Amino acid sequence: MRSVFERNPKKTITVIVFLLLLVMDFSLSLIYSKIRENKERVGLGIPHPNYHHDFIKNGYSAESGRLGNYILYTNSLGFKDKSNRKIHQETNKRRIVFIGDSFTEGILLNYEDTFVGLIDSAVLSQDIEVLNAGRVSYSPIIYWRKVKYLIENVRLKFDELVVFIDIADIDDEASYYDLSDDGNVIFQTDHASDGKLEPRDYGVSWLISNQNIENIRIFLRKNFIVLSSGINWLHDILFRDTIEVQNESDLNDIDNKDVDLLETTHNKNTWDIVLTDRRANWTIDDKYYQEYGVRGKPRMIKYMNKLVKLTEENDIGLTVVVYPWPSQIWYEDLNSIHVQIWQDWCVNNNVRFINLFPSFIEVNRSEEQKLKLISKYYVPYDLHFNKEGNKHIADEFLKQYFNISN
Repeated sequence: MRSVFERNPKKTITVIVFLLLLVMDFSLSLIYSKIRENKERVGLGIPHPNYHHDFIKNGYSAESGRLGNYILYTNSLGFKDKSNRKIHQETNKRRIVFIGDSFTEGILLNYEDTFVGLIDSAVLSQDIEVLNAGRVSYSPIIYWRKVKYLIENVRLKFDELVVFIDIADIDDEASYYDLSDDGNVIFQTDHASDGKLEPRDYGVSWLISNQNIENIRIFLRKNFIVLSSGINWLHDILFRDTIEVQNESDLNDIDNKDVDLLETTHNKNTWDIVLTDRRANWTIDDKYYQEYGVRGKPRMIKYMNKLVKLTEENDIGLTVVVYPWPSQIWYEDLNSIHVQIWQDWCVNNNVRFINLFPSFIEVNRSEEQKLKLISKYYVPYDLHFNKEGNKHIADEFLKQYFNISN
């Protein structure tokens, strides 16, 4: 009597080939993960137990993005830097620490092309050391908690702190971060189980909440790169991305006057998505301010109050800097509520304030002139500054902070 394999030769061969491909995929994935682990840590991002997330220390990564290839180095503190270098706790130089979010980190660019890197280079001969503690998705709760950690745990000595407050910080405070009972920064969704805060739901909560599916996804991505890529490719064909769904929802919410000004086609190769971003337009549209600004503003103030007290106790000078997103340029939001909030706060707390809005925004420009300006200073169809934008920020800061003109 013939065996089941002999009765189904084609199916048997198919199964054997599939198993061999899985073995090859697993072997190649193992080799690749070891090479990547040993040679570079892509992204260099890690969680942090006290202030949520950071870079690894003394890291190196070859990165690529919309502006091309670039190299990411971190120093011994885990700060983005020009190289892997040792940062001592104390120095005889005047030491200035910058902190902010992705704009301050300088994503998509080599350190030397970021505004912190350009400022660093400009003052190097003046016996001044510049350090960049900025990281993507930071906001006031993390600015305070990270600086507290640097002072109390790392014992880092520095003379001045410069905080670049971002327009999206208000949403980060309202929607994403909170302080745990033991004083560490956590995601607000960590409290969802006890009903304290509700997590965001973009229509895929059934998938996110299913830990078994999530564990399978992580396992496949780690151990079967080819299979995982194939599944992702199939997913992209069958389902639209969650972020795309959210962006489309935001685009559909814009007023008719906005439709007249912008291209209404949902196209990533135009400025329409950036200029209607809900996280930027709380300064322009009260609808968004009511959505998250009302909650986010007092939380920002709370943690900036903690920060100013911390710097005063440690004899550290504090400066706050504000800058626009493309939306503020487009809508000529010169006297922005974002500017007013931090200008008033700085006056009340005797903190130095630098407003970079006037260097970008000029009223009564034509739409063509505004688009040219946005294209000059920002990454194409993105909210972040390109090389020219970083240079502009650096030049303005040097002029106002150090009285240096380039």
